[in-house]
Amino acid sequence: MGHAPSSLPPWKLALIVGIGIGGLIVLVGVCISVILYRRKRRRLELGSYPPQRPTGMALGLSQDTFTYEELKIATNGFSNLNLLGQGGFGYVHRGVLLSGKVVAIKQLKAESRQGEREFQAEVEIISRIHHRHLVELIGYCISGPHRILVYEFVPNSTLEFHLHGKDRPTMTWPMRMKIALGSARGLAYLHEECNPKIIHRDIKTANILLESNFEAKVADFGLAKFASDTDTHVSTRVMGTFG
Repeated sequence: MGHAPSSLPPWKLALIVGIGIGGLIVLVGVCISVILYRRKRRRLELGSYPPQRPTGMALGLSQDTFTYEELKIATNGFSNLNLLGQGGFGYVHRGVLLSGKVVAIKQLKAESRQGEREFQAEVEIISRIHHRHLVELIGYCISGPHRILVYEFVPNSTLEFHLHGKDRPTMTWPMRMKIALGSARGLAYLHEECNPKIIHRDIKTANILLESNFEAKVADFGLAKFASDTDTHVSTRVMGTFG
């Protein structure tokens, strides 16, 4: 039997999917540009800039410290059944704390780990980031060679899963626009309002997590650049990723 008249050759289907993904990425970029332009124009009109947070903010005021044993119990011994993802940084597991709170536990690989002081300095920077469209840090663990970050758990998987997962329904364009705008707002906050500014170097559909109502939360600060106010000096930090 021949193919139905409405079926498409594989190369045409791949082309359509590629164009759709490319269009979504371009849309996110345009949204970011518009948001940044509006914020910069508003600041120029007001003649002022938002106040900066104190650089000497004490570590541990807004996040918890955990023991390695606590996190091992929370993940059932870092079981593969609780594995959410993995990448160059290490592994992310779903965990349930003793309080009953569900979290995402990011364990860095040995080659990604740093000294205690450097790791704490980076945790301090991450702990300052609070935005509805950015995944929030809950706590951390330093135990011997172990360096672990504990994040809020975002329940509705990734944009990549909803776009490319097997047998997933096609996302509507209004839904895609909602996700693109949310992602753009999160990135604009990182690029413009953080102190120091953080430039996301690995934005992709796998790093956009979705709430149950499809509100976007940008994840993966694995390789972030902290830009100076003049953008003349940029340093690289290793801060984990959701993979």
